[in-house]
Amino acid sequence: MMKKWTMLLLSVLIVCVGASSISAAAPSSYSESLLDPSTQSLAISSSKTLFVDKKNRQIQMLDLNTGKIGWKQTFPSIYDVEVLTYPTKIVVITEEKRHPRKVTLSEEGKPLSQQTYNNMKLTGTEKIQWSAPLQQEKEKLAIFTNKALSVYQYPWSKPSVTLSLEMADDNKYENVILQDAQLRAPYAIAKFSGSSLGQSKPYYKIVNVAAQQISALPLAWNVESGFILEGTSLALHTSSISGSPLGIETNMDQMIYARYDLLTGKLAPTITRTFTMSDSNWSTTSFNGYLLLTDTEHEQRAIFNKSGELLTEREATQADLNSRLVGYSNGHAYTLVRTANKTIELQVD
Repeated sequence: MMKKWTMLLLSVLIVCVGASSISAAAPSSYSESLLDPSTQSLAISSSKTLFVDKKNRQIQMLDLNTGKIGWKQTFPSIYDVEVLTYPTKIVVITEEKRHPRKVTLSEEGKPLSQQTYNNMKLTGTEKIQWSAPLQQEKEKLAIFTNKALSVYQYPWSKPSVTLSLEMADDNKYENVILQDAQLRAPYAIAKFSGSSLGQSKPYYKIVNVAAQQISALPLAWNVESGFILEGTSLALHTSSISGSPLGIETNMDQMIYARYDLLTGKLAPTITRTFTMSDSNWSTTSFNGYLLLTDTEHEQRAIFNKSGELLTEREATQADLNSRLVGYSNGHAYTLVRTANKTIELQVD
């Protein structure tokens, strides 16, 4: 049986049944936004995690060893954040007077440099992604709209490539909304949500910018999804939508985690589940190549590596459904969990 520690203001050590728990100086130190699916989490190191909260226009660093928020930075807006290594730097794409602006920070959150792209004018509805120079690829900035993709590179005066994102697949839905995007030259990914008859379906538009080719990858109805572009692979993970009137599709394989090969165009479902009850739920969060899955019907809480291999598992609790993986090191998983008294704790399994 695991032990549970909660670090309070007086550093009192309490032993109880459960997972090890590390709180910052007070439970309120963790904002509700850290559990919001729209908040992105990035690894700075094995002991430091960066949260990107676009809704509240701030980034904050969590020290996993102490359980405390080390620093915060607020911006006029946040379009994209990337963590670079050797040396560690954090690149933030924000804006200044409706122009994209790149701010580079140190690992400690201190400003190192900044650059404003005055030849690009924003309306506020775009998705913007930055890509670091790599091998034969130059530094790039991509601006996504519902209908088009424009890619810029030095000298940043005009797009080097402009492509239409409209496809025949769009006509299958009553409404199509651009939700997210990512750029890893030469590939760009645009995540859309298509809705019809009260249902929604995530689908991805995969763009080879160099070849100027575009293809579509639809997922199942009434699921949420997350993604990350890793070299020539697109890693996808899904969660059910709690409270959906029609529930989930039953007695069929639900794709939980999959990898899409950008070179071959093949999708390899690595983790699937079959559910027998329409009100069953599952949730996934991904962090730095690890996947946390909570499955209510099979009462499983499990962690997998990027190849889909099971690393650890235990019986799931109700709180696990709303938990978030924020670190994995030396066989220990760090998760943020909302407790019964509505506070958020950092737990270590």
